[in-house]
Amino acid sequence: MTVRFKGTCAALEFDRGWLRLEWAEPGHDHWYRAGELLVPARDCVALALRPDLSDGRLHLAFRFRRPDGGEAGAEVSIVAEHAAHAHRFAEYLAHEYGVRISLTDPGEAAQDQRPQPAPGLEPQAAEAGQDDPADWLSSPVSASTQTLFRSVLTRLSGTAG
Repeated sequence: MTVRFKGTCAALEFDRGWLRLEWAEPGHDHWYRAGELLVPARDCVALALRPDLSDGRLHLAFRFRRPDGGEAGAEVSIVAEHAAHAHRFAEYLAHEYGVRISLTDPGEAAQDQRPQPAPGLEPQAAEAGQDDPADWLSSPVSASTQTLFRSVLTRLSGTAG
C-alpha cells in the first residue's frame, strides 16, 4: 500500500512500511521542504484523528517510539476531501501495525479534552484507571490554540505583516 497526502506546508507519505512526514517553511508560495521525518510504521504507537469543524480538515497527530525509549510526536492536517481516505489509512495502520487509534468528536472536545476511542479502530482495550503521561501529544487542542500556534510560527518565520 502506498499513500500520499499533501497539504499546506506539510505532506504525509506511506510506502513499504515507512512513514515520511515532510514540512515546508511557512509563508512560501511553492513547496519547499524544510524538514523530513522518516519512521518505520512499526514505531508508530498512537494516532489521534481530530476533525476541524471550521474547514473540514482532519488533523492526524502521530506518536512514535524513539530508539532511546522515549516518544516523539508529529502532526499533519489533511484537507476535507481526503478525510475519508485518511480514516481508512488509520484503520490500515491499526490492523497491520497495531497502532492505537483515537478519534476526537469535535462536539465533545470542548467538554472533554481527551481523545475518544473510535469504534472498532482500537485493537487493544484501554487499561482502566491508567493514564498515559504522553497523552498530551495526541490530545485535542482548541481552535484558539491552533490559531495562536499558527501566529507564532508565522512570526518566527519572518512572514508576519
